[in-house]
Amino acid sequence: MQRLLSFIYFVIICLMTLYMNDSVSFSFGNEGHKKVRAINPNITINSYESAVAESLTVLSRQRFGFDTIGGMDKMKKDLLWHVVLPMKNPTMYSNPFLRPPHTFLFEGIPGTGKTLLARAVAAEAGVSLLALKMTSIENKYVGESAKFLRAAFTLCEKLKRCILFIDEIDGAFGRVRSALDSQHDYGLKTILLQLFDEFASVTVICATNHSSSLDPALVRRFDSRMIFEVPNDHERSQILAKLLEDETTKVPNRVWKLTKDYTPSNLRRLVETTRSNRNRRVFEAHAHLLPKYLANPHRLPRIKSCDWDI
Repeated sequence: MQRLLSFIYFVIICLMTLYMNDSVSFSFGNEGHKKVRAINPNITINSYESAVAESLTVLSRQRFGFDTIGGMDKMKKDLLWHVVLPMKNPTMYSNPFLRPPHTFLFEGIPGTGKTLLARAVAAEAGVSLLALKMTSIENKYVGESAKFLRAAFTLCEKLKRCILFIDEIDGAFGRVRSALDSQHDYGLKTILLQLFDEFASVTVICATNHSSSLDPALVRRFDSRMIFEVPNDHERSQILAKLLEDETTKVPNRVWKLTKDYTPSNLRRLVETTRSNRNRRVFEAHAHLLPKYLANPHRLPRIKSCDWDI
């Protein structure tokens, strides 16, 4: 009798565990299904594609297009011809003489605008962006990571008008394949190489801070490599003009001199701090005007030289 009760208890626990796992899986993939249906209700996806689809975004050209980014003129022009134009004219993919490059490697130090430009390309082309981080597909079960990785490619192929963006690719593929790799790591690297060759119609953009550490076999798969460097004086002026386009202010000379080594991310943070200093100065001097400025921030006084914290 005791054994029977123990067996029944064990069966109940197993059924409850399965039910909870199924509920979690359903809720995890449900958001992905909604996003795919919003883009194209006529395609069907599996559970792995639904899971990676949660990273799908559709970005407006007005808020994220090339015109919102200062600098990077050459790269924007190259991507316009290599990605945006083919995306807007899909028949180019079917013509072997006009087939554009489909794999791109963005390389450069952190904060130089790699992710920003990847978003801008998708916005400019009017397509969805599947932003995939390798950490999001890592799984302790054998073979699961490979299934999620393949699902990212198959989902983009089904959507057609979609760009796959893999950020920090050096995190998972940052070493040359060798006998020292675990079976999981070696297999995942090999599968990614195969996916690059198999899905020639999928536009893939990968970003890395350490291109020198990437497997040479992977680097060879990229049709185009773009180097992101610290902006020069002309590019810095363009970036600051974009960041300050709603401000009637002049950048002090000391700011130009002290930001020569600033990345676009550093410049954005500097402008945000400067605005915060301006707001604090104004509100401390005119606390009674706070409701007016909250209702219409564009009426805030201009930034002064003393607001630049550099």
